[in-house]
Amino acid sequence: MQFDSDEKVLWEGKPLKRVWFPWIIKYFFLFIFIAIFFSVGTRIWNWYVFFGCGMIWLISLIYAYALINTHHYYITNQRVIFEGGILISKKHTMPFSKITDVELSQNIIEQACKISSLKLFSPGTGSDPRSRFKKADVQFEGIPDPDTPRRILFENILKQVKR
Repeated sequence: MQFDSDEKVLWEGKPLKRVWFPWIIKYFFLFIFIAIFFSVGTRIWNWYVFFGCGMIWLISLIYAYALINTHHYYITNQRVIFEGGILISKKHTMPFSKITDVELSQNIIEQACKISSLKLFSPGTGSDPRSRFKKADVQFEGIPDPDTPRRILFENILKQVKR
């Protein structure tokens, strides 16, 4: 990762390997649902549908495991950066002045794995508190200690507001 000459990295992170477990469960239920959907209404269970979904699930697991190794999170003195991806390489950057909301979340599986997600929102991208489905601009998944990056974010957001 290349940074500007006056840019300093304040925090750098990667998701823990434990983030793989919630992804496994998500894919498992998704593919079981698909298999049942295509098998309902037939007299015989279409085992080839379950086998096909199982193979797709296995490929998805391998892909998800490889994907974890590509995710990198950075907080600099100017912006927040997420980069990662295999088939589609993404790099999301967000200056502190654009951040409207910082959300720390843990679903039940993440609580069991002792990991958290830190989500950053900007104006017009789902930061409406009345909305049930918010899509974060930048998301740090699978971080073990979310308080440190969150504290750094708030300190730098306050510096931007005071300018």
